[in-house]
Amino acid sequence: KSETKLVDIFNEIISKKSDAVFEYIETLNINIDTRIVVIGTYFTGVGIVKRLSQKYENILLADIYPHLEELLYTDLGGKLKNIVEFTSNLDLIYSGEIVIDTTGFGGINVEQSSKFDVDAFIIEDPVAEDNDELLKNKNNIHKRLDVVKSPNKAIIKTKGINSKTSGTMTLL
Repeated sequence: KSETKLVDIFNEIISKKSDAVFEYIETLNINIDTRIVVIGTYFTGVGIVKRLSQKYENILLADIYPHLEELLYTDLGGKLKNIVEFTSNLDLIYSGEIVIDTTGFGGINVEQSSKFDVDAFIIEDPVAEDNDELLKNKNNIHKRLDVVKSPNKAIIKTKGINSKTSGTMTLL
């Protein structure tokens, strides 16, 4: 009988993404009180803020759905160490020196992205393998990334599982 629970599988996947983001941010040599804004709570967003909270002390998680704040206080994505502020006020997404956009297809748009002038901008690619033409054509993360003013830009990319979206990976 397996002792593995769904949350264990989710956390394994989330940790790969959140560890990659943490390691990238570590290369930037920032202070622990640098303002980091994560846009989008769902699995990747909550995992990233929990991982970052192990070291960093000024983290804001922004999502249009206020009830998703509850995910901060579950086992999903690990444990919080330092306090993470939560908001549904999207005006605050511009308050960070480092911004991580995990909103995917339904998230912030190119116009909103053009307002960022930050030290680093990281965006999650919602298309995993580029093996679905419809999804690939709908994906606008490269346009969003192009209009951001930042010397440091990165993409969180899911590969190697022959799925269509990063969400598929999250739900495996």
